[in-house]
Amino acid sequence: MLEASHELVDLFPADAAAWISETPLRAEYARLMRGFHRPIPWEESHAPRLEPGLRAELARIWGERIPTEYRSITGFSTLSFDFIAAGAPVDLVAVCHRVCIDELRHTELAVKMVETYGGHLPPLPREISSMPADESLTAVAQACRSAILLSCLGETFACTELAMLRDRAVDPVVHGVLTVFLADEIVHARVGWAYLAHALKTADERTKREVAEAIPGYIAGIAANLFGTAEKPAVIDVTNDDPRLGEHGVCSMREEQELYRAFVPDVFLPGLRAVGVPVDTSAALAALT
Repeated sequence: MLEASHELVDLFPADAAAWISETPLRAEYARLMRGFHRPIPWEESHAPRLEPGLRAELARIWGERIPTEYRSITGFSTLSFDFIAAGAPVDLVAVCHRVCIDELRHTELAVKMVETYGGHLPPLPREISSMPADESLTAVAQACRSAILLSCLGETFACTELAMLRDRAVDPVVHGVLTVFLADEIVHARVGWAYLAHALKTADERTKREVAEAIPGYIAGIAANLFGTAEKPAVIDVTNDDPRLGEHGVCSMREEQELYRAFVPDVFLPGLRAVGVPVDTSAALAALT
């Protein structure tokens, strides 16, 4: 069994993190983390060529991604409960649970990247992501709102940004890791859009209005998390203005802001309208300012 486990680790760093147990399930965990992706060419990393300051900043950036990826597990777990309560088809529930496995994979990869650039393994985060809930809503309206926030907005924008970062990455390891992230996030985004298209076919007008009225707040909330406000800094900052870091899949804060401001009117709002959400375009765009 140990031999098989080591072969899996050669393909994917499934015991890189400090929190992996020594139980017999370790090999099964490695199989799940490997998923359907090609192995990452870890030995081709450009990290040893970089000066210490750049390596430290890249370790910081990947460290910022760890709690975000790990918290997403709890978010999509909650979404799966919302789906069940709303009577969603079982294929959507099943794929929602696959997302949780993917987010573990992303956490594992981010841990490995911190080790690659920073030379240390970070501890397991313990934060839990809470989803906004409103007891006055029907189960379908709540599930639609959750799907929009997590999947249609958060994960779809992640796809847009990851595509940009992956395409500019020169480092083979970064390119490989971001390709894994992007391939998974596309599925994560599709979960939300698929549920909206399914649920809104038969939803009444009140449900559609209740779903639509939450959208400006979600747009503003994601922006505040990414970019901060006058009162509070960004919750997560994976940006840097140093152009040398572009080869390692990093963009500036300004680039990320411009990408988000284009994504909302060009991708997000048209998608909502296409599946039948009566979104208030003016209010949604005002949330970007």
